[in-house]
Amino acid sequence: MVRWHVEGQRPMVISGVMSALAGAWFVMQADRDEPTLRSLAAYAFLGGIFFLLSALRLNSVRPE
Repeated sequence: MVRWHVEGQRPMVISGVMSALAGAWFVMQADRDEPTLRSLAAYAFLGGIFFLLSALRLNSVRPE
């Protein structure tokens, strides 16, 4: 089995897990009496940070 090694994937994996958890959280919050967008704002902020970390890490890695 060949395993591809690409730097910068950890932030992308963390972001994917965060997206799955956030999706479940949004579904649970939608049933509340007074739903708010605070959790959506936090999700967008953290997602932007993980995206930036991934982009910076992948940009700094040069192929050999």
